[in-house]
Amino acid sequence: MRLDEATKSDLIRDCVDQWEQEFGNDSIYGECLETVRKVGLGNVANLTPTIKRFLYIWGRMGRVLGRLEYTNWEAKLKEQIEYNFRELEEFRKMDLTTAPLENCETSIRTCYESLTKAVSPVATAKTLHLICPNFFPLWDNPIANAVRKERKSGKCKDFSSGDYYHFMLDVREFAVRYSRTLEDLAHQYERSKLRILDEFLWWITHHTLSIF
Repeated sequence: MRLDEATKSDLIRDCVDQWEQEFGNDSIYGECLETVRKVGLGNVANLTPTIKRFLYIWGRMGRVLGRLEYTNWEAKLKEQIEYNFRELEEFRKMDLTTAPLENCETSIRTCYESLTKAVSPVATAKTLHLICPNFFPLWDNPIANAVRKERKSGKCKDFSSGDYYHFMLDVREFAVRYSRTLEDLAHQYERSKLRILDEFLWWITHHTLSIF
């Protein structure tokens, strides 16, 4: 059964309301974003503790990043962020809903591939979002799988740079379509539209909707 646009907007509101009721008091996300905003990318070494806190405590990536393949990930990630400094600085100025993604594909994929040399694909997206919170969307396995099933923009190897780029295209299309709803919720909860959209995607992909 396909839902009409008004019903979908109501569903977005309901999912975000439920997310906020359960997790809205968690201040780690906002604190980490604010630290990155104040410190900037000019001195990545000073950001490493914040990135680690964001990934381990907020993102719950400790078990994944504790694997042997990610040994010394902090130093490797610092190196990759410094290597992509210019591109990331430009992306920090952009908004996903208005950015010309089609003109940025190469840079987006390069940044993503670089960071995956240090951390997992999910941790890469979280780190990119932390640095550029209005441009790079968050994802995890359930969210990525759900969006792939609805994808209209093309198929790629799962969790590759191409997969993430097309994920960004799909998220942008959804954010533009429901811009008014996302703006209202962003104002209500004092969050960015991209963060509100992530709350909706996380809630709807991690919970079974009740028919009662």
